Amino acid sequence: DMGPNMARLLYQLAEGGLEPVYLARVLAAFDESAMDDPLKSKESVSTTLMVEPLTQRELEILKLLNAGQSNQEIAQALVISPLTVKRHVSNIYTKLGVSGRIKAVTKAKALGILSL
Repeated sequence: DMGPNMARLLYQLAEGGLEPVYLARVLAAFDESAMDDPLKSKESVSTTLMVEPLTQRELEILKLLNAGQSNQEIAQALVISPLTVKRHVSNIYTKLGVSGRIKAVTKAKALGILSL
């Protein structure tokens, strides 16, 4: 199965600047095992389930991340400081067990938090 190798390639493309919304949709098409870090040999159950649910504000920010907005744009839209946005984004990453916007959006879609 080429899923893990393809997922790794797509994550590398995301880091190189490929359109994040499009890439998130492509990555969301992979099954759960292909979305997690393809370099891991074993996956713990805790990485696929959220430890703590997202707050309402974190959900708002996640939706704006899905729309491809920057921290500055999110801050302006929600009338909060960019540092507050950064804190919420960090909390989202922690709760979803990911690092990065694309992975957060992809995982949220896989968990049904965001619609495809």
